[in-house]
Amino acid sequence: MSEAQTKSMDILEPGKPYDARDYRNAMGGFATGGTVVTTMSSDTPIGVTANSFTSVSLSPPLILICLGKSLGCVDAFLKAKHFAINVLEKDQEALSTRFATKGIDRFQDTDWHASSLHNPIIESALANIECAKHAELDYGDHTIFIGEVLRVQYAIDGDPLLYFGGEYRQLRA
Repeated sequence: MSEAQTKSMDILEPGKPYDARDYRNAMGGFATGGTVVTTMSSDTPIGVTANSFTSVSLSPPLILICLGKSLGCVDAFLKAKHFAINVLEKDQEALSTRFATKGIDRFQDTDWHASSLHNPIIESALANIECAKHAELDYGDHTIFIGEVLRVQYAIDGDPLLYFGGEYRQLRA
């Protein structure tokens, strides 16, 4: 571990009280990519910023996203047969912030189109990954969605938007 000041906490017993802020700070030490996950509810596009996203399997191609149960849009993802992950590019911090903001039309002023799978696809994203919902798992305060990848589109070059230590970051300026 670096010589920077450190803090430790014990979570020894399931259900034992602990400092949630310390836990969040520890998890913030892992850099994640910025994504907006999207689906349709009837003909209404639904989307939210998510950093809990990872590849699960190459064969078959499976991904995982985690959405908080308290999100207003989680019911749309529970009902949906398809969803998309839009991997954000380094200059899309404002888009990430917009899709994390409650009570606004997140798609207003966003360049997007509905794919042939009826997923909202953000035009300027670094990558778009379209999935059929394969499974959903209910754990803790989140729902885990496993998606079977049906289509990918990605930029040959470009830098991702990163999130680390509670702030947006970039690989290069």
